[in-house]
Amino acid sequence: MKKLIFIAFLSSLFFTCSMSGGELSHSAKKGKRLYKVCISCHGVKGEKNAKGQSKVISSWDKKSIFDALMGYKKRTYGRKYKNTMRMFAMQLNKKKMEYIAEYLVQVNKK
Repeated sequence: MKKLIFIAFLSSLFFTCSMSGGELSHSAKKGKRLYKVCISCHGVKGEKNAKGQSKVISSWDKKSIFDALMGYKKRTYGRKYKNTMRMFAMQLNKKKMEYIAEYLVQVNKK
């Protein structure tokens, strides 16, 4: 029993160290791959205001990012470039939107 507890402790220690060292979660890694098409306008970490029009999204929480993507898809969110963003959002299901949101939140914690 002590051996099992010790192994569990070491495993959690390893996981914690790997996450604090800049490692992204599995979901965030998927989000990073999906986000590649966004980089040219929004920047690697969402630090740019796309086309000088959008809000900088690097400080947004997961819900705000998800809600914006869903709003673009449903045509309930956006300004000047909402039709452009809608074309991208239409390619995403809810899970993929969550992955992108997770990536942006994790990459901006560093």
